[in-house]
Formats: sequence, structure tokens, C-alpha cells
Amino acid sequence: MTPPFEGSAREVGLELRRLLAQAGPRAVHTAFRRMFTKDAVAWDRAVAQKMRGPLHLDTPKDPGADLATRSGALRGARFSEISGNDLTTLTLRKGSTSPYARLQELGGTIVPVRRKWLALPTSEVLTASGVPQRPGPRSYDLEFVKKANSDDTAFLFEKRAKGSSSPSRLMYVLKKRVEIPARPVYQPAHEARGAARLKDLRRFLVEEMAKGTRGRGGAR
Repeated sequence: MTPPFEGSAREVGLELRRLLAQAGPRAVHTAFRRMFTKDAVAWDRAVAQKMRGPLHLDTPKDPGADLATRSGALRGARFSEISGNDLTTLTLRKGSTSPYARLQELGGTIVPVRRKWLALPTSEVLTASGVPQRPGPRSYDLEFVKKANSDDTAFLFEKRAKGSSSPSRLMYVLKKRVEIPARPVYQPAHEARGAARLKDLRRFLVEEMAKGTRGRGGAR
């Protein structure tokens, strides 16, 4: 059984330094690869869990809440990979291939590029999972209404049939810019593993050194 791994950060560092000095290159490489593998699995699980929040259409989002799942594309874009065949090149990379991941993680400002307005769909044009039912505003017969005393907000209402007394449905809110608050997921999941990462490395070093000792003993 691996001895308990406790103590201050300085003691932890000294213990790991001693083990690294005693272990051979093969044991160190294998221990780091095992640690990276376990770290990648734990990180992936933590990130996926933070992207399973409930979807609340047309209501303000709590910056501290889990990210809501719409299409699942962002959650499915996370990755972790280990590369390198020796200690100088051994690397663990974790992140996302989604172009939206950085914006969700760090926050930022979205402005229209090709058109005058950003069209934000309401629940009237979204499915129950929050995915647009049609490609965009041009797929509907809509009426433009400017918000009073505002230059950066307008609305697109569904055009009513002649003689209809039913209220018009608000289909899109138009904005000149939208501020996206930072909602970090990837970095916190990485930082949460700090102490456990060192603990795992220490355990794997001890185990790999023990394997090497048994191997030398059996060769005699």
C-alpha cells in the first residue's frame, strides 16, 4: 500500500524531488503518463458535468450556474490528448475545438459583422431544447419595431393577418452588441485537480519504482 501523502506544499515538493532523483527515466516517464491519463479523465468528467445545466428560455442566465445544453456541440467538442515518447516531449493538452469555447470561458462582446443587428431568438422560434426551428429571421414574415428611446435595441414581431385580434408574437430581439459574461469551466476543472495531481504522481512514482525493484530482484 502506498504511504499517506500529507504535509505542506514545501514538504510535498521535497518528497517529489527525492522520488524523482531516485527513480530511473523509465519509471518517471511511466508515472507522469499515468498521472496525465488519470488527470485527463477527471478533467473531462468535470467539464462534461458543468455543461449539463437546465435550459431556461427567455430568462436571465446565472453566471455561476452550469452551462445549459442546447445542441450539445460545445460539450462534445472538449478534448484531451497525451503526446510525447520521452520526458522532454511528454505533454497533456486539454481544451475544446469549438470556436465558442473561448467566449464562454473568458467572456467578451459580440457585434454584428455583415448586418446592422444581432438577432436573438425568443422561445417562440426555438425548440424545447433551445435550438432554432428555422435558419433565421428571413424565414418568417416579421414586422420591425424600434424600442422607444433606444438606438441599440429593436424587435421583430410576427405579422398578424388582416383582421386578427390575437397579439403579435415577439420572435426576435435585435441588439447592436451583446456582452457575454465569463463563465469559466475548463480552467476551474484543471485547477481543482492541483493537489490530487501531485498525490497521484507521488503514488505512481512509488509504484513504478517498486516494479523496477521487483524486476531487478527477479533477474538475479
